[in-house]
Amino acid sequence: MTLNITGSFHETTLENGNVVTEYDGRNLLFDPDAGFVLAIGHFSTIIEPDGDVLQPLEGHGQIVNVFDLLI
Repeated sequence: MTLNITGSFHETTLENGNVVTEYDGRNLLFDPDAGFVLAIGHFSTIIEPDGDVLQPLEGHGQIVNVFDLLI
């Protein structure tokens, strides 16, 4: 199996220290809620300075569980 992973991401640190990460295109990601996924579209996460997830992976597009592809 081959996955085409051509996406991009960028991070922005907010004044309160939270980090917003935005993903565009096809990205291979791990998210505590979504798991190990191929995210296709525009998605984002927000992480607090202490590492806690304020906003899990969300956005517009398709999320494919990678483990489901292996079955």
